[in-house]
Amino acid sequence: MKTSQPKQSNDLGIRLRAARKMAGLSMEDLAQRLGGIVTKQSIGKYENGLMKPSPDVLAALSKALNIPLPSFSPLPRISPRPSPTSVDDSYEIIRGKSRAAAPTRAPFNDGIVNYCSVAPSPTGSLNRSISLDRPTARAVPSDPESDLKLVEFRSRPHMPAKLASSLKHRIADSMRKLIDLENLLASPAEFRATLPKPVLSTPDDAERAALTIRGDWDLGSSPIVNLLDRLESAGIGVLEIQADESFDGLSASFNHRPVIAVNTSLPTDRVRFTAAHELGHIMHQFSSPESMESLCQHFAGAFLLPRSVIEDALKPAPRKLTLWELKEIKESYGISFQAVMYRAHSLGLITDRQWRHFRETLKAKGWDKTEPVAYRGREAAVRFKQLLNYAVAQNILDLDSAAGLLGVSPAALEKEIGNVF
Repeated sequence: MKTSQPKQSNDLGIRLRAARKMAGLSMEDLAQRLGGIVTKQSIGKYENGLMKPSPDVLAALSKALNIPLPSFSPLPRISPRPSPTSVDDSYEIIRGKSRAAAPTRAPFNDGIVNYCSVAPSPTGSLNRSISLDRPTARAVPSDPESDLKLVEFRSRPHMPAKLASSLKHRIADSMRKLIDLENLLASPAEFRATLPKPVLSTPDDAERAALTIRGDWDLGSSPIVNLLDRLESAGIGVLEIQADESFDGLSASFNHRPVIAVNTSLPTDRVRFTAAHELGHIMHQFSSPESMESLCQHFAGAFLLPRSVIEDALKPAPRKLTLWELKEIKESYGISFQAVMYRAHSLGLITDRQWRHFRETLKAKGWDKTEPVAYRGREAAVRFKQLLNYAVAQNILDLDSAAGLLGVSPAALEKEIGNVF
């Protein structure tokens, strides 16, 4: 009588499945990308722990999935180190300055998460505490499949299943790595939200909400430099992905920690507007589902370009304005011509006729696809790399482990880090 083949350790299989799902590939797709050196049935056996790939096949899988070989090796899950007991035990690292750790506030835990893919239609700081001594860590088995259960987002009717699966795996993978690194360095990030969340019912509510958050985050009426970094400073996970222009972004949660994913292949001003729109979903409730998207659009405009700023720039109103004036606002505040004009119209700073003429010109000149002036500010999520560089520089992580976390080769990471002083 035949006996079934016992399952081998499945660490590699779990990681292979996660990498394939993150790439948005079926087993047959992956087999084709490998040039037929293995079948989809063999890939299924690798993923289920029934068979291990040969070194040559593993190298081919690494190349086909565009991830380095170390990423297939299990990395230790680090349990949280006890938080510092006094101000002297920690430093808050914010743009090179040190200051005492801030008191803990209520975490995000409402369990309601939103997925939203939006087009740029016109219609606080984080306690980044890093202990300066080497922590004693306890390894906990890592399980990407279990992490998937911690990801929640509401799929849209037209969300392709492969894209939804890929995004869910990417969120789980990136957030687990970030949280493991934070735990290793005793540097947890806490999202500080007002509970219960404010309810938005009208555009005026959205205006006030944007002003409130700007005040809480000490932004005043100044331009927001690197919005993605600012979101991370507020305890929000940020995932940068590259996709086609049908996808702008989403808001989700990983174990009740909010996450915003943005498509960084799009123009920077569009990335910023999407991120601000998703922040609106995260921070608020809405009186009706029908008004939710338009109110988040209004919130995003008000958050990026405060009312006092645009009113001052366009006074006396209403009046005619020039392309140069739009250029000045866009280059300073990182918001598109379309969003500026929509905002000006909604605030009564331009007339209905001006708004119609602008939209006609936009379409005739192709500016609805590519505007004649690009916003050149830098947008990047930097927290993970900041913590990783710290860990390597302090010899808390060796180069191979750090490269595995980042998903690059040790040589590539060493070149990126450069000199350590």
